[in-house]
Amino acid sequence: MTPPLPPADAADGTGDRVYPRKTAFPPSSHIFVEPSHCPAPFQAGFPAIASVFPKGQDKDTVLGGAGMNYAMGFERINSVAVLTNPHSGKGSGMSTMGRALDRFRQLGVTAVAYHGTGPHDSRRLAREAMADGRFDAIVVCGGDGMINLVLQETAASGFPVGIIASGTGNDHARALGIPHQCPEMAVEVIAAGFTSTFDLGLVTGGDGSRNWFGTVACVGLDAAISERTNKMSWPTGATRYYAAIIRELVGFTPARYTLTLDGAAPIGALPPAAKKHLQDQLAASGDRLVIDRPLVLAAFSNTGTYGGGMKIAPYADDKDGLLDITVVEACSRRQLIANGTKFFSGALTSQPEYASVYRCRKATVEAAGASTCFADGDPMSPLPVTIECVAGAGRFIVPVP
Repeated sequence: MTPPLPPADAADGTGDRVYPRKTAFPPSSHIFVEPSHCPAPFQAGFPAIASVFPKGQDKDTVLGGAGMNYAMGFERINSVAVLTNPHSGKGSGMSTMGRALDRFRQLGVTAVAYHGTGPHDSRRLAREAMADGRFDAIVVCGGDGMINLVLQETAASGFPVGIIASGTGNDHARALGIPHQCPEMAVEVIAAGFTSTFDLGLVTGGDGSRNWFGTVACVGLDAAISERTNKMSWPTGATRYYAAIIRELVGFTPARYTLTLDGAAPIGALPPAAKKHLQDQLAASGDRLVIDRPLVLAAFSNTGTYGGGMKIAPYADDKDGLLDITVVEACSRRQLIANGTKFFSGALTSQPEYASVYRCRKATVEAAGASTCFADGDPMSPLPVTIECVAGAGRFIVPVP
């Protein structure tokens, strides 16, 4: 059994003492920190940083997409809980954590590292770190799966999450603009303390289970690829995902899905006949689009990439309160292979004969047979599920825009 968090006056293992955080800075606050309150390496850049806020507008809030407010500001970062997956990146997680802790120490930030014995234990540690009162943020040192675990506890709480990427795909870090190849640079972003709220996705299963995600939820081929990727121990990195694609294509057959998209609107080019048919269908159904046919996959994207940079939804925006839904039509294995590179470049979404892209807030997904919805590379729930976008539910520490 993993021990509880140490008491507030315990040593953190680096020779530093751990002290309670200042009560004037509650975890959910959005604070503009003056340069003198921040680590010296960042002070010189702060006068220019302040200019990101529009003239005459409050420093903590700027207008997001679709007329929604997305809070932005600076949080004083004195102490962080670092939640680590030592097995991320196929064993590189511990090395990455060591480098990160060294950089935190150099910047004068107290970092206390924890790792759980499994997913449930990691969630417990995240929950206890939030309630502890000493920590200004939770920092995830791991991959997209570990970040997903922490989101289950931090979503809609306002508690800041920092990311030190050490996984296979690192798509959260890519989407947020966080350096994902140098842990020291990621630590510097965290120490600077600039936070912003972002949309999150929410998968609700038929049994009432609720699971948050930050990047992409999917059914069909991409879900099968994610499942196979999780079972493979070789190769490492993004190459492992590509190898899983090849192995899944060998025996893949499109399955029948029923997607119901509320408030749907098409994105991108459509042949004139298809566009008119879609407009007529939306007009007759009150903007509810029903897709009921065999599909290769359907991806519900809060951000633009998954699988280590595959541009499944190149126009997705995690500050618009909407999901981009990419639907890849049933086709032969030869056609799939021929268009394989277009999955990575995002070009497939501009070919309506193979793929259509829609935008909506909420969708339901059903399948003719047994099927599982994956998100952030991990299984979320068996179908049927409801997938929706929750505006501003996540708060991350990110580079200053």
